[in-house]
Amino acid sequence: MHAGTSHIRHAFGTWKQTVDSLKSGYNFISLYHFTFSATRMGSILALHCGGIIAFSSKGEFYGDLGYVKNCFTVLLIADAAQLCDAFSSTGQTTCGVVAVGGHLSAALRKRLLGTFATEVVDVYGSNEAGLVALMNEDGAGNLLAGTHIRILGKDGNEAPAGEAGVIAIRSLSAVKEYLWDESLTADHFDDGWFISSDMGYALPDGRFFLLGRVDDMLNIGGIKVPPQPVETAINALQGVRDAVLVSADNRMGIPELHVFVELTSSNPPTELHASIESIVFKLGCSFVAHYHTSLPRTHTGKVQRGFLKAMIPGHAGSVGG
Repeated sequence: MHAGTSHIRHAFGTWKQTVDSLKSGYNFISLYHFTFSATRMGSILALHCGGIIAFSSKGEFYGDLGYVKNCFTVLLIADAAQLCDAFSSTGQTTCGVVAVGGHLSAALRKRLLGTFATEVVDVYGSNEAGLVALMNEDGAGNLLAGTHIRILGKDGNEAPAGEAGVIAIRSLSAVKEYLWDESLTADHFDDGWFISSDMGYALPDGRFFLLGRVDDMLNIGGIKVPPQPVETAINALQGVRDAVLVSADNRMGIPELHVFVELTSSNPPTELHASIESIVFKLGCSFVAHYHTSLPRTHTGKVQRGFLKAMIPGHAGSVGG
């Protein structure tokens, strides 16, 4: 990828705006090597603002929190969950968390705030466009300064407010092309806009709502189902650590909706399935629920949706509808 001359300046500005929203100070605890862009920008920001930089590890993190006060850290989603699992101290901390690498569920946000984090910021962005927006718990995004989006309909033109489409991003942090790949560049860059692989829709107040990846959009017998809003609603239920929606063909070759639920314990609340039904039935389709204490994940903590279909044992499960 090739960056413009103003890339670094704007990237620094958006990182400062993000950390300013934490109000937790400019001391930085890094858990990652310097080739990770978030580590570089966090370190530069701390140096620029006269803060302290502490290079730590997951094993040393809690000890370093005792030495580095009023700090912030950047965490991949998977590491955030692991650190919550390992947390045992009840001492007061002053650590703001910038969460990157995937959608931050309401359940994980709550766990972070209940353990070592005083504040949490969920960031939407990409390698091509840099940081784009700060995401609210309801999935709505507030654009960072100098960043703009358009929602493109099926015809490639801007869609009306409230209509779902592909998110296009314009930012001073955005690169201009993919090096040595003219075809991919033509697919994703158009007159200064980066055409992402994410779906969303514009809100009247200038924010936008993130629906998820284009590849993740489900088609259940002609009903288009954006999984992320439904997953977010299920994640907020008691007893749920995470929830993922996938589509799989039944024996007749007809797509069915499957809801995979990662439980916080082996004994879920008795009303859990009924609560999930009330959420999913608003889509107008039936579903099959699968309850597990853990789901397959990548090293960055993202659920491996492709593996979930292989976990469907002849479409056994609790069928709603």
